[in-house]
Amino acid sequence: MYRDPSNALPVDTLPAFLRLAAGSAGVTELRFAPDIPPKQLQGSLSFAQVAPHEQPVALLDSTVMQSGKGGALVTSLALHLDSPRMRVPLELIQWEPTFPRGLSEAGVLHTAQGAVMLPRMPTRETSAALARLLSALAWWVRSGGRFAVGHGAAAGPVGAIAAQWLRPEGIAAQPMIPSAALHVAGGCLPDWIAPDSDEELLGLVDETVSRDGTRAIAFTDRRIITNSGSSPMQIPYGQIHSVEVFKGLVSHALKLVVAGHRVEVPTVVSHEAAQAMGAFLYNVTLLPPEHRRAAPATPPGADDPTGALASLRALAWPDPRVSTLFELVHAAHARGDVPLEAARDLVVRTRLLQQALRQGHARHASASVSPLSVVDMEFLLWQCLGQPMRQQWVHGGKVLEYDLRTGGGSGRMIASSVVGLAMLAVVGIGWVGGGGRSSQQVFVRIAEAPCGAYFTLTEPSGRSLSESEPKVYGALSSAFADASAEALLRRALFGWNLSPSDLHAQSLGAIEQRMGSLLGRADAGPFVRRDGLAGA
Repeated sequence: MYRDPSNALPVDTLPAFLRLAAGSAGVTELRFAPDIPPKQLQGSLSFAQVAPHEQPVALLDSTVMQSGKGGALVTSLALHLDSPRMRVPLELIQWEPTFPRGLSEAGVLHTAQGAVMLPRMPTRETSAALARLLSALAWWVRSGGRFAVGHGAAAGPVGAIAAQWLRPEGIAAQPMIPSAALHVAGGCLPDWIAPDSDEELLGLVDETVSRDGTRAIAFTDRRIITNSGSSPMQIPYGQIHSVEVFKGLVSHALKLVVAGHRVEVPTVVSHEAAQAMGAFLYNVTLLPPEHRRAAPATPPGADDPTGALASLRALAWPDPRVSTLFELVHAAHARGDVPLEAARDLVVRTRLLQQALRQGHARHASASVSPLSVVDMEFLLWQCLGQPMRQQWVHGGKVLEYDLRTGGGSGRMIASSVVGLAMLAVVGIGWVGGGGRSSQQVFVRIAEAPCGAYFTLTEPSGRSLSESEPKVYGALSSAFADASAEALLRRALFGWNLSPSDLHAQSLGAIEQRMGSLLGRADAGPFVRRDGLAGA
């Protein structure tokens, strides 16, 4: 069962990578070259303006008769869409698509030249397949095409084994774990990843019927974290002595011997996915303990006093916003614009941002950890949720009370804010528009952290919002992470002397001019959502 990751074949072509990363979408409408039927390829020419030297890579056929005359065609050079009819060069695709009104409606693809409407798919399943395909495509473009089968969600042998086994439908692997479910799992699972840890999340199995992430199995590069059974638990891989997969009539289970005791981890995924999880754990147990962790990152050298470049090199699948921030901090300090202490502080905050974007906010005790300062975090809340109904200072921090109803109190701002976009995508228009509950009170507590800010989201009773309203919690937490990236970008460019309001008054032109002077390139698109839809 074990396969040595060192023997992994390189995936140095776009067709091979897309098949690897998006091939488990599980819909017949998605085909990959060279297995696309000639009839469908010919039909796609009705909307795809394919040049003679372009080669087909993948086709998502949205037609009822599978004629190929509608949908999306990926070639070696471009993405072709049928409605609106458009050709998007691959190098412009830098970010994953979004579905502001849910998978039942048309999505939006943000590119380096603005946003593009995506064709509406006939089913939620085909929309999900399109999202997975375009997400993988964005990762390929950002990486410059440097991937291999052995390259996993984390460096080292465990990451390589995860890349080989944690792939069947039902297992969401990095870098394409749904953001909202990821943030909910981070809020609900026990002993979630700490802010001062280099632990990496590899994959997530959502054990809920509603796909809200409240019950899940998480695989990191060093342990299992789960609440799928009768009691929450975390199991270090080094304590697992044996692995067995039990097949039941309705559900399955991983039966483990952990430090001499029998432990059962139930799961509702398919038998194939359960076997894949078992194979992953079995292969990890075959590794000598000293080889289960990645080699330590190369320490910063004399040419890297801030540690920004070393931090960047240590990342697998870096988010483009994170890599840009590391490069900016290094360049700004090298030019003398940012003192060493402030630059090192920004590097730590960027690491926290990477955690928040990639595996949900890090957690300390019962609080989430934001990379922002308390004053920037409070300003972010004002931007996203408006003026709080009430606020008060308490021991060790500040509590702000919001009513998320649209049309009343702070809720007026939601529909036009980054949180509103997240709500539309995750919770649904009815909730944002005031359907359902007449009130949704949320208490946000913020406090100073050694680097960043602690925050909690609770109901008036004190119960965590991740338990009572998981979809709302996931939308808020995910939106806060995205908004934090822009706030950190502004701090890296303009420093700490500006007030939050003055900082955010800096125009997009000023941001990109400053980026260009430091990096020789200027595209704030991944950080800032531009208004308007190209081709709409």
